[in-house]
Amino acid sequence: MKQMSVMIVDDDMAARDLLSTLLRTQYDVAVDSVSDAIDAMRKFREQQYDIVWMDFEMPGMDGLAAIEVIKSVRPDQFVVMVSAHSDVAIVKKAISLGVSGYLVKPFTSGKIKDIVDKFQQSLAP
Repeated sequence: MKQMSVMIVDDDMAARDLLSTLLRTQYDVAVDSVSDAIDAMRKFREQQYDIVWMDFEMPGMDGLAAIEVIKSVRPDQFVVMVSAHSDVAIVKKAISLGVSGYLVKPFTSGKIKDIVDKFQQSLAP
C-alpha cells in the first residue's frame, strides 16, 4: 500500500502533535498540519490528501464551513470531524455535509485505528 497522506487542521498545537504522533507510530503516513481553516483551504487546493482531520472550533472559519468548501471541491474526500464536544446539532450538520467520521477528543489509538480502517475499507473494490 502506498504511503497515506493526511492533513490535520486544529488550532490546538498539542492536539495536532498528538494526532500526528499517533498516526505516524501506527501507519506509513505523510502528515501536513495547519492551525486554521484558511491555511487548510490553501493546502487542500495544492495537494490531494487521503484523509483530512478537521477540528470544529477554530478562530475565523470553523470546521463545518471548511468541510463544506472541501466537499464542494472534492465530494468524495474522506474527512473526519474532530471536536472536544459531541453536540448533537454539530454531529448532524457534519454528517449532512458528508463527513466520513466524527472523533471526540481526547484521541485514543483505538479510535484513530477505527477511522483509518474505515478509510482503507472505503478503498476496497
